[in-house]
Amino acid sequence: MIATNLRPYDVAGVPLVTFGGDIRPFAWSRVPVLEHAALGFDYAFAPSLTSSTDDGNDIRTSWDHGDLALRVPVRLGKHARAPQIAMTIGYGWLGFSFAETGPLAAEIPTVTYRFVRVGASGEVALGKRLSLMAAFDYLAPLSDGSVYERFRDPTINGIDARLGLGLGIAKDTRLHLIFDYTRFFSSFVPIPGDAYVAGGALDQFGSVKLGIEYGR
Repeated sequence: MIATNLRPYDVAGVPLVTFGGDIRPFAWSRVPVLEHAALGFDYAFAPSLTSSTDDGNDIRTSWDHGDLALRVPVRLGKHARAPQIAMTIGYGWLGFSFAETGPLAAEIPTVTYRFVRVGASGEVALGKRLSLMAAFDYLAPLSDGSVYERFRDPTINGIDARLGLGLGIAKDTRLHLIFDYTRFFSSFVPIPGDAYVAGGALDQFGSVKLGIEYGR
């Protein structure tokens, strides 16, 4: 990005509260594959986030994201700990906004991504209680937010990658440690005279999640 009338932004170490769950509506069917299909949701938000400009002005900031998805797992073997792969399709959103209505509002990168998620995940047992988990999704944006309205002919794509470990700590209960990386990348077609001029932009979100899964 080469526009000089937009401010770069970065933040690190922001605590997020996350919760989610899933249901298996076809568990009663006893049909292979179908009985394990799950409708899941998750939601995360930053309960307290304030941004600051270089000259010390504080701006109340909002960050949240969520997903609704259908996941269809297939176990590659008859053993309960055989490797498992799954296909995922769903709808998600990610919002990052600032409570600013003054002149600064035209310079800061407010986004509201809404997207279709399509991807795959896998899980491999590393031992009796330990598992390795990985996932990769393509994110097809349906909407993007006000920052992209400032540029001509934006083309936006996104990806999400996750890598984690699961540790069984009790019956039907696991402790999770997951590294999550989300990236939106875009290109623009500026012409001389545009108020904002850039060839493209990059929006990155990384997180480390520690949580408990119950009822596998």
